[in-house]
Amino acid sequence: CVPMFYRDEQTRFPDNETGFCLKTADNGCNRPYSVPITNRPSLSAPTQLNEYCGLDEEQTTCPAVLALIADDRCPGGTDEECPVGGICREVGSLQNRCTYLCGLAAQCPEAAPADTCGSCGSGGEECCGG
Repeated sequence: CVPMFYRDEQTRFPDNETGFCLKTADNGCNRPYSVPITNRPSLSAPTQLNEYCGLDEEQTTCPAVLALIADDRCPGGTDEECPVGGICREVGSLQNRCTYLCGLAAQCPEAAPADTCGSCGSGGEECCGG
């Protein structure tokens, strides 16, 4: 497991003790974990640096990605109903679903309706399923 960050390289997510089990990038990475995380130490072998299949840590978190994959709803239509790093938007034609910001379709799950990275509203931001 490796430490991950959210918003900047100084803010470890969700705390200084938690790590996330990510695949090493040795055999390539699959969507939505297609952003390489390089030179990150394993918590069990801190002297060994590897490249892992991850996500854009400036835009989202693993819990937000998992919420989209699970088709989690946000019935009240607010971002606060989604995990940290998640936002409540229309995903495909499905209203009030938890999704997350993206820069490329490769950062989104392969399954429709979340397989695209496009406009997710009037704010000009792009999110999976937008």
